[in-house]
Amino acid sequence: MKEEIGQEQKFNFAPYNAGKKRKLFSVGSGKKKQKASTSWTHTFYCLARSDQSKIPGTMSEREALLDGGLGEQKITFTDMECSADEYKEIVVDHFPKLSEGGGYELMRCCPNSRELECISSNALKSPKATQERVGRSKVYIRPIQRNLDTTPLEDKSNSQTDVSCIYQICTPALVLASSLLVLTLYVVAVSSVATILTCSRAQYTYLFLIYNTYTDG
Repeated sequence: MKEEIGQEQKFNFAPYNAGKKRKLFSVGSGKKKQKASTSWTHTFYCLARSDQSKIPGTMSEREALLDGGLGEQKITFTDMECSADEYKEIVVDHFPKLSEGGGYELMRCCPNSRELECISSNALKSPKATQERVGRSKVYIRPIQRNLDTTPLEDKSNSQTDVSCIYQICTPALVLASSLLVLTLYVVAVSSVATILTCSRAQYTYLFLIYNTYTDG
């Protein structure tokens, strides 16, 4: 009897979920999370004047900038946290004439306006720093010390085309000139022969003497 009462008490006071092992921590599935892409493609607009305070308003001004290697370009950054020097090198690679401006600053357009405002110099630290300050807004680049040259860049493809056109035009002209020269010489030669053949014996002797005198001299 006592043994039955002891077993009943043991059952009544047994801990909840007794016999089951509690998991102190969960084990992951083993799959690594893919790292988010760090590339960033954004529109940059390089200005020419160090005192420019408005976005280019006329078509001629925009075309002059584009022809001079400035204006609007899309730049892709594969490392958002690269150093300031690397960031600058990428920008200057897209706008080589920026190296002549004595430094540059970043700007953006004010809302509902053509006015430009400077962005904090901290934005030059990295592409990520710029992105955090501009979002999707177009970034304008303005030289600090000197205006940039807007002379149109030489178009190599056009130069090659011009040379090819000149060659195509000149070649037929040279062929024609050569043909006319040969024809003229031929006519002169035939005329000379005909003249000699029609000469009388006395005239032929006279011409022969002149020829001998000329060759002997």
